[in-house]
Amino acid sequence: MVDYLAGQLEIGDPSQVKRYVVRPQTAYDHAWMIRDAYGYRVFEDRESWQERVLAKRFLTFLHGRAWTHAEGPAALFEQSAGWLRRHRVLLPGVSVLERLVGGVSGVKRRRGCLGARSRGC
Repeated sequence: MVDYLAGQLEIGDPSQVKRYVVRPQTAYDHAWMIRDAYGYRVFEDRESWQERVLAKRFLTFLHGRAWTHAEGPAALFEQSAGWLRRHRVLLPGVSVLERLVGGVSGVKRRRGCLGARSRGC
């Protein structure tokens, strides 16, 4: 696999690829360089999301999608990940996005039941 990767990247000595993991910080350094080169934002750093405008748009999207589509949490999770990719936001850890989607789904269920309570929910 490493030899194949080295060939694809036109690296003459595959042992150089194998040494990539020797210094764990290298992967982070390269990820930051790629992020900066392509204009991606870090999800956790919502302050830098164009003065929070993008963060608000994401949450508006998430709530709106939950209310206007008959989708389960898994589909809402996928839609959220797609929105973040389209807006050049690095995806957070799965548990972070899962909590956001779960929170929105929970609010939707509670509000739906509250509205239906007068109808015998």
